[in-house]
Amino acid sequence: MKKVKDIFLAVFGVSSTEFSGFRLLVITLIICSLGVALADYLSKSPYANFEQDSRMLDSLLVIMEEYERADVINVESIKLEKFDPNSVSEKKLLSYGFPTWLATRLVKYRTTGARFYKPKDLLKLYGFPEPLFATIKDYIEIKPIAKPKRTEKVYVVVQPRKKYKKAIKVLPVFDINEADTSMLKTISGIGSKLSVRIIEYRTSLGGFIHNNQLYQVYGLDSLVIKKINNVTVISPNYEPQKIDINMATKSQLAGHPYINWTEAKLIIAYRNQHGSYMDTEDLLKVYSIDKDWVKNAAPYLSF
Repeated sequence: MKKVKDIFLAVFGVSSTEFSGFRLLVITLIICSLGVALADYLSKSPYANFEQDSRMLDSLLVIMEEYERADVINVESIKLEKFDPNSVSEKKLLSYGFPTWLATRLVKYRTTGARFYKPKDLLKLYGFPEPLFATIKDYIEIKPIAKPKRTEKVYVVVQPRKKYKKAIKVLPVFDINEADTSMLKTISGIGSKLSVRIIEYRTSLGGFIHNNQLYQVYGLDSLVIKKINNVTVISPNYEPQKIDINMATKSQLAGHPYINWTEAKLIIAYRNQHGSYMDTEDLLKVYSIDKDWVKNAAPYLSF
């Protein structure tokens, strides 16, 4: 390699640095040539769709020729009369001899809110043939836009409205233990859900015996309860539905709002050990039951 370098330097009169650059260039060219040859050799799927592409191009050519023939308009067949392009119908344009695509395009152009102000505005339509325009331009008659009539302002004197006292709606008084959902919904603040909830609680309780029991209904606030108490009464002779404490099962006792499962089990256990309850005093002998419990639950128990 050194002899080649010496000969190269002597013949061409280049420096050592220039020779090194030339050598690198030659090596790069050789590598690139080998790479291209190798890629061509390893290619297993050379492009072979030339025939298919040729058929596709022929089809596109036919389509373009047909499109060009469709755009050709025989202006001699056009039969015209004076018309306004801002109001003429598509059917009328077709009767004049306009091709379908052009008549449709003109009408669609108007539907966008556009307007023709002078005959040359027709050339704004995409693809409008100039020979056709030269034929029809003398028949185009654009009517001016009618200006709206000026109206005088009319002033209306509005008399002040008289103030009327709002009538107070008086609701009928009804028994809370006999009311249905429709009656409860006449009270402001009570809808379908609350009316159903009041009746369900009343049923599980056995009936209301005093107004304060409404506070135990979930979702009722004090303002609504006050409105209920203003229009409802509880009959002084009302007897609530009672549970026979000596015959009731555990689930029957625990189904009452004032008796929980633990108390129901203790009541039945004491009854099984000591016999039937004679009065409320016997209930006080049951563990966890006190006078407050008896005061609330006793009206709903029978012995």
